[in-house]
Amino acid sequence: EVKALCLQMVAVIYREYKGSEGHANAINKMVSNTIQYLNAHFSEPITIDELSEFVGFSKYYFCRRFKEVTGKTVVDYLNFLRCINAKRLIKSGQYNVSESAYMSGFNNLSYFTKVYVKHMGNTPSDEKAIKQDN
Repeated sequence: EVKALCLQMVAVIYREYKGSEGHANAINKMVSNTIQYLNAHFSEPITIDELSEFVGFSKYYFCRRFKEVTGKTVVDYLNFLRCINAKRLIKSGQYNVSESAYMSGFNNLSYFTKVYVKHMGNTPSDEKAIKQDN
């Protein structure tokens, strides 16, 4: 009887372990799909509701798991992508700061500047000055 109980316990533990592995894979796939979507659509208006519907999870669960995996909130990650694009546009010399902000998905310049400083460590105007110095 003891052997049978031990085998049952091992079977239950194994099933739980395999189940958690599948759960982790589902979370990683959700985050990966979200990142791909954000990379393709960062310049468009995007809502958390839209993203959570896209990946098929509740808004709360989606946001929590995204941050757990990436270390950033969805909004922080999206803003980071937008700042990278704006920096690229500014450095190209073809667009000014406001054009770069709007083309990257920001619709408020003061918010853009605040977010840019947070993610890039300097202002977008500094980026333009650095480009001109080179």
